[in-house]
Amino acid sequence: MTSLSGELTVVQVATGKESTIDLNGKSRATGVATHVSLSQDGRRVATLMLGGPLVVWDVASGLVAGAFMHGTGVSAASLSPDGHTAVLVVNIQNQVVTHIVVLDVDSSTYQELSQESGGIVHQPAFRSDGAWIAVAARDNTITVWDLVTRKQVWTLRGHTGQIRGLAFSPDGTQLASASDDGTVRIWNIKLEP
Repeated sequence: MTSLSGELTVVQVATGKESTIDLNGKSRATGVATHVSLSQDGRRVATLMLGGPLVVWDVASGLVAGAFMHGTGVSAASLSPDGHTAVLVVNIQNQVVTHIVVLDVDSSTYQELSQESGGIVHQPAFRSDGAWIAVAARDNTITVWDLVTRKQVWTLRGHTGQIRGLAFSPDGTQLASASDDGTVRIWNIKLEP
């Protein structure tokens, strides 16, 4: 959980053991965390600070594993299952184009994956193997990207309202999407298009 005091508390449910990461003291991050993403193995957690950077933390040590700042435009982020890659949605002020950026957390280097006109509205979702991401656009479409080849593999259409959430099934063959149109869709997608 995050608190207004600038702390992230990790709770082991089985044991009740808590560990706390000081979000303000160990990085230049200040303020309130607006997004959080946890790696599948629980070793890393990414926090996106309001008006500030994306910071990836090592949960055991509480130290910063990597950080990314792109003006004030990072609006959403997701951490890969292994915690070594993050996908960011960057909206640059006064531009109608949204940039999808792939960040190598360990080296803090990044590469632009795509520019989307109209803007991405919600957090990217990783497939469980980390090879694909899905992003929802304001035109109510979903784009699925292969992060290895850096190519778009699917464009999914069917929602008539803003898409609010995305999640891959554990085996990566289905993608669920929730929309303001009152529907949840399950998209059957093959591992290879």
